[in-house]
Amino acid sequence: MKRTACMLIMMLSMLLLTACSSGEASLVQMNADGTGSMGFAFMVDEESFNECAELGGSAYVKQLEKLGFVKSTESFKGEKYVNLKKTVEFKTTDELKKLLTDAKSFSKAFFNTSSNEFIEDALLSSCKVTTTTFHGTYTGSLDRHDVAGDDDDDILDDIHEFSRMDITFPNEIVDTNGTKGEDGKTVSWVFEECLNDKLLKATIVGKQEYPKDTKKPVIYGAKNGAYYRCNGDYDDAVQIRLSDDIGIKKATVNGKLMGNEEYFYNDAQYNVTAYDYAGNVSKITFYIDSTKPTISGVTNGKYYNQTKTIKFSDKRGVKSATLNGKAVKSGTKVGRTGKYTLKVTDKAGNIRQATFVIDKVNPTITGVTNGKTYRSARTIKFSDQYGVKTATLNGNTIRSGKKVSRPGKYTVRVTDKSGNIRTVKFTIKK
Repeated sequence: MKRTACMLIMMLSMLLLTACSSGEASLVQMNADGTGSMGFAFMVDEESFNECAELGGSAYVKQLEKLGFVKSTESFKGEKYVNLKKTVEFKTTDELKKLLTDAKSFSKAFFNTSSNEFIEDALLSSCKVTTTTFHGTYTGSLDRHDVAGDDDDDILDDIHEFSRMDITFPNEIVDTNGTKGEDGKTVSWVFEECLNDKLLKATIVGKQEYPKDTKKPVIYGAKNGAYYRCNGDYDDAVQIRLSDDIGIKKATVNGKLMGNEEYFYNDAQYNVTAYDYAGNVSKITFYIDSTKPTISGVTNGKYYNQTKTIKFSDKRGVKSATLNGKAVKSGTKVGRTGKYTLKVTDKAGNIRQATFVIDKVNPTITGVTNGKTYRSARTIKFSDQYGVKTATLNGNTIRSGKKVSRPGKYTVRVTDKSGNIRTVKFTIKK
């Protein structure tokens, strides 16, 4: 019954924090000329209602009473309920249909507003109504987490919820899939823990069947075989919505029951199957992959002085991989000196990138030559195409451009970022 955003029900859950039974009831009285009345009631078990009133919930009730809701009591399914009910008149069956299938029309009639403050969705997703026949589709609002009992964030989990619909015709009902009342003219349907669509049928003129349905259910929100990225939260989720001309009888994801509208955001393969009441079946498989591909053999920002074998993979499959903009395969060996950027993209569009350098060339040293003896001061300079890591003179760190004039034996040792080393030994005599 989570279609109702009733402040009374929310108030119960917040004040009581204990299990209670609550529901909504739509009560239609049909006249032979197409006129009639429709009542809508919030139902709360009497014990919980009284306890809530003691905790300060009366203000919420008074607000509903100002809108025209009247408090009464009723026994339903062996339990006593307090009802807050309002009744409105309709002049035609088309007006009744709008009350049942259009949330704004319903809110305006019962709550004097077109907003969804009191009700989130229409009572029925579709219906066909005449003075003699009623066909309707009730769409459940639960999801797979409600059925599995793992929706820890739902404040209404401790409330037993139901939806009820009664229709009273002017003559005796001869065919229905609901429960007939003692008068033979009233039919009732009760929905509890409803995931998908329930079909409602009642007539006073003979056996009625739904139109022949040869169309498969439609699955919106994802394409078969498609890959999607999510940030792992509700706002970025893949939203799957099921629709059918007559109604979704059952739906599963990876073999487990699911609702008509579900959100998915965890990395996984999802196999969605939808069945309608005519036996038509639709299936799709989609993937959520928010994990980047893996790269091995080289590390981003690293320098190497030897040939490297680059490897890459992805759990859901690699879509493309390039090395300096050119297509490359996993297992490729890279040995030529140069700067490289490996970019790997998976089927969901996740990208892993690694920039690395292969440098097999020793640094250069100028100003002095290995084995030479000089009788004047020398200026030592050194460089490397991809960067010098360290440079020492007789073990002491130096910078390029260092002047040496004091007599003695010297060793210049320059190491680049890839680990290549150039050593020059020289002597200064005066």
